[in-house]
Amino acid sequence: MASYTTNYQLHQWVPGDNFLRTDFNDDFLIIDNAIKAVSDASASGLAGLDASKAEFVTGNYVGTNGTQSINLGFRPTALLISSDYYTTAVNRNSGHMMLTLTSTGFSAQDIGDFGSATPNALGDRYTYLAMR
Repeated sequence: MASYTTNYQLHQWVPGDNFLRTDFNDDFLIIDNAIKAVSDASASGLAGLDASKAEFVTGNYVGTNGTQSINLGFRPTALLISSDYYTTAVNRNSGHMMLTLTSTGFSAQDIGDFGSATPNALGDRYTYLAMR
């Protein structure tokens, strides 16, 4: 049975969970609303964010099976990874059984029991967004 994240109540499934497309749609709506709120606050000067200090890095890689290290040149604060079959996010305060943030980027692992539902399935193309 899925648990939920602390801050935004996003679904956190475990192997064997059944899930619905509406679960994903609900999560994406929550994320969209949160991003919009930050954007609105920033635009009105209420957020106090210095955009010159924010750094995002995007890129892609092809799954190799096993474990693959991606070098970003820094340890990310947060990471979003997506492919045709798999999407996940991790940050420094959350754990993930197949993704590890490292001092120079991240490590993606395919542990073999999840088919294409991993961050390093053989031949799958992944896109990532990393925040410094």
